[in-house]
Amino acid sequence: MDTITHGIAGAVIAKAGFSKRLGKTGTVAGVISAILPDADIIFRFFGDEAFLKYHRGLGNSLFFMIPLALFIALIFNRFSKKKAFGLFFLLAILGIMSHNFLDLQTSFGTMLLYPFSDRRFSLDLVFIIDLYYTGLFIAGLIIAYLWKKRGEAISILTLLTIILYTGLCAYNHSKAISLAKDFASNQKLNAINISSLPQPLSPFLWANYIDTEKEIYQGFVDLKNKNPETIKPDTYIGRFKSKFRSPKNVEYKFWVKFPDSPFADMALKLEGLKFFLWFARFPVLIEEKDDGDLHILRFFDLQFSAMEGRYPFLYEVVFNRQGNVISQKFINGSFLRFKGKS
Repeated sequence: MDTITHGIAGAVIAKAGFSKRLGKTGTVAGVISAILPDADIIFRFFGDEAFLKYHRGLGNSLFFMIPLALFIALIFNRFSKKKAFGLFFLLAILGIMSHNFLDLQTSFGTMLLYPFSDRRFSLDLVFIIDLYYTGLFIAGLIIAYLWKKRGEAISILTLLTIILYTGLCAYNHSKAISLAKDFASNQKLNAINISSLPQPLSPFLWANYIDTEKEIYQGFVDLKNKNPETIKPDTYIGRFKSKFRSPKNVEYKFWVKFPDSPFADMALKLEGLKFFLWFARFPVLIEEKDDGDLHILRFFDLQFSAMEGRYPFLYEVVFNRQGNVISQKFINGSFLRFKGKS
């Protein structure tokens, strides 16, 4: 989840039982504890590969939580006027836990067992930037500051409201994934994996994925709107929402994951592409073309395909005609347009 929401969540946690004893220092400690695991975002400056390899790794590790919380508590207990190491430690642990809890709900993947395992865990409940989530935290924090006498109670109520909202997302997720399972069953698809991922703007918008041995099926559903087909795609948001269909009218498109091609076979053996496949949940070869003496292949993760004109973490492999690798790297894919088959 975005760093701003993490920070606000840390402030609300501090107001929900720590501020009376720790004062403003507690609020600062809560915010820092909640955002510090995102310090690894610095790897963004070293390219997509470094970012994907290390982001949501050590900072989100369950094995690093206690050492990090001890470090935060020691710093605040040493340099603040409030000498309450135990409270600072408890606040830091809760702030770090809130960070992991929020990140785990998104579909990006969080390496909770790092460095002993690079498995990426995700609950697929909330989009990485959720305006409702952030709005609830902001509203609760503002009201708590304006109504200081009830600040603690309001902050606790805010956290309970967040839990209820998460429950709504979990319920919607179960409904969306049931639709995907029904489609797979009706079409007699031999599914390796069936997932439903949260989408921007609403907790009722979902993208369903059915992963088979050779193909990936994708369908967009709006659980709330019984007739979203009437949306006019004459604006950016309109074009985005026009992808979604009512539960009874979900349209699935499919992609052949890796078409038969000697160049594709060679690319799949490369270490760079193996790294891409480690991260990608729904990898497909979306473009293969000749460009003079070069043969270009571009691989993409379909989980990022909902937003028009936005194709992050696109991986390109370039061969010469003799089959030698000229380059392999992540590239900007904003210029591409591709569609699956109905």
